[in-house]
Amino acid sequence: MSITKKELAGILAREAGECGHTATEIEKVLAAYFDPENPEMGLEKFMDNLTLMAVAEPMTKSERSIIDALGSVVRDVKDARLFNDTYLGHMLTEASIPGMFGYILGIRTGSNTVAREVSFMESDLEPEAIRGLAELIGYDPEEAEGTFTSGGSMAIQTALVARRTQMENLGVMASREHPFVVIGTPYTHYSWDKMTRIVGGPSREVVKREVGTDHFKMDPVSLDKQLQIEAKNGNPVMAVVAIGGETETGLIDPIEQLIDVASIYGVPVIVDGAYGAPYRLSRNRNLLRGIERSWATIIDPHKTLHTPYSNGAVIFSTKENAFYGFGDRDSYLGGGNHLGRKRIEGSMGPGSILSTVAVLRALGKEGLATVYDLSLDRAEYLYQRVSDSDFLVPLFYPELNILCFTLNRETMDAMGISSNEQLQSVIDELRYELDYGVRGEGGYFFSSTGLPCSDEMSTFPAEPGKGSMPVFRAVLMHPRTTNEILNEAISGLEELIKKRIEI
Repeated sequence: MSITKKELAGILAREAGECGHTATEIEKVLAAYFDPENPEMGLEKFMDNLTLMAVAEPMTKSERSIIDALGSVVRDVKDARLFNDTYLGHMLTEASIPGMFGYILGIRTGSNTVAREVSFMESDLEPEAIRGLAELIGYDPEEAEGTFTSGGSMAIQTALVARRTQMENLGVMASREHPFVVIGTPYTHYSWDKMTRIVGGPSREVVKREVGTDHFKMDPVSLDKQLQIEAKNGNPVMAVVAIGGETETGLIDPIEQLIDVASIYGVPVIVDGAYGAPYRLSRNRNLLRGIERSWATIIDPHKTLHTPYSNGAVIFSTKENAFYGFGDRDSYLGGGNHLGRKRIEGSMGPGSILSTVAVLRALGKEGLATVYDLSLDRAEYLYQRVSDSDFLVPLFYPELNILCFTLNRETMDAMGISSNEQLQSVIDELRYELDYGVRGEGGYFFSSTGLPCSDEMSTFPAEPGKGSMPVFRAVLMHPRTTNEILNEAISGLEELIKKRIEI
C-alpha cells in the first residue's frame, strides 16, 4: 500500500531521532524525487506519456508508425533495473526530478556548448554551476574555476594535464628516468592509474606510486617517507591524490594532515571527491576538513547531486591552477569565451550544466544536506543491524553512505570456507539469490567488491598486493529508502545463509 510523502517524511524523521531533520524538511526534499508507487512513473507509462506529448489527436498514420517503433524500443528494456528506494547495490539512484528536468531541457534545446554562438544562454549559466560546485567544496567561488566533463575519468585527466602544464611552464620537465609522480594508495580509483598512463604517454613520463594505509586511509607518515624518496631520487611529484569518499568503502582520507605533509615538499593535493565532496554539507562535514585547501577537486554531479549521467567536473581552487588551452586551433568556432577552450572534450550538450543548476536552485544547500543526512541515517542503521547479526560482521563504521560487511568467522567455519576464493563465490551466490537474477524493479541487491588485503583486515592472509578480501557492499543513495527496507534486505540475506548452514 502506497503512503504519502508526508507519512514517509514522518517515518524518516522518527528513524533519525532527535539529531535528525524535521518531517517538514524531509517532506520538502522528497518532493524532488519520483514516488516509485506512482503508476505514471513506471518506465512504460512514463515513456508513453513522453512520446504522446509530441503528437496531436487524431494521430496520423505516420505518427502512429513512429510511436509504434519507439514503443518496441521501450519493450526491449522494460525489464531493466530501476534504481529506486529498494536498490542497495551500487552508487546509482534514480535522478532527482530537478536533475532530470535540467537534462531533458538540454536535450530539447539541442545545443552544443563547445561554441558560445550555438549555446548563448547555456554558456551564461555555466559560471553559476561552477560557482555552486566550488561553494560545496569550500573554495572561494570568485577565485575558483572549473569545467564540466562527461564524467570523473575525464575530470581526472583534465586535472592531470593542467598540473603537468603548470609544472612545465615553470620549467620542471620529466623523462623516463625521472618521471612526474602521482601518489595515491591501493584504494585510489582505477581511473587514476588509467589517466596517469594516458597523460604519461608511451614514454611513461607520468607514473603512479602507492603508499601505505592505516585502517583503509592514506597514512601521512607513509606519504612523508615516499615524498622523501622521490626528492632523493630527483623525481618531480605532480600531486598527491587524497580520497574524499572512497568508492569501495566510503571512507575519507585525512585530507588536512596530507596537505600539511605535502606542503612541506611544495606538492599540491588533488582531492578525488567524485561522490563524497558534497557531503561537506552533511553532519559529517568535519571528516572533509582541509578540502578547501586542496589544489583541485574532482566531483561527479551524476552521483550525489542526483543528476543523470554523464556529468563530471573538475574544480580548481584558483584560476592560476586551471589550464585552458585545449582549443587553441578553434578559429572555426568563432573565437571568444566559448566553453570548448576549457576542456579536453569537444562537443558536449548543455545537460550537465542545466541539470546541475536545476538541482542547486531547487534543493539548495539545505535540501542537499537533508538528502545526505538521510543517507547517513540509513548507513548507521545498517551498521547496527549487521553488527547485531548472528551471521554477518561490518568492516568499519560508515563515514558516508557506504558499508562493507562480510560473513563472520563462525559462519565461514560452518560453511567450510577456508579461502578468499571460496568466500567470493559464496558472497556472489548469496547476493544473486537475494535478488533473483538481478532483473526488474530495485530489489535488495548488495554488490560485492574485493578490498586490498592487509594485516589490518584480511580474513585469509595473502601476500600484500597479491590478493583481495571479498565483501558485501551496500550503497545508500535514495532518500526514500527506510530502515524497514534495510531490515528486509538483511533478513532475507540471513535466511539464505541459515538455509546453507542447515544443509
